[in-house]
Amino acid sequence: MAYEDKRVFAYVGGLLQGKYDKDYSIRTFSDKHNSISVKLKELKDIIIRYYPGKNNDALNSVLFDIINC
Repeated sequence: MAYEDKRVFAYVGGLLQGKYDKDYSIRTFSDKHNSISVKLKELKDIIIRYYPGKNNDALNSVLFDIINC
């Protein structure tokens, strides 16, 4: 997320202001971006499998946050 905050959002913000950065493009982002959806699914599955089950509100909150990512 730090890369997105520093580089991608700054690039998009510049585009919205009418500034074009010739040294960066969304293609650059997509070429370097590793999809985390598989890793998030694995994390969700691990949490569901090994969660001790004492506080389901906490489990639901964590799962909701992971799914929203």
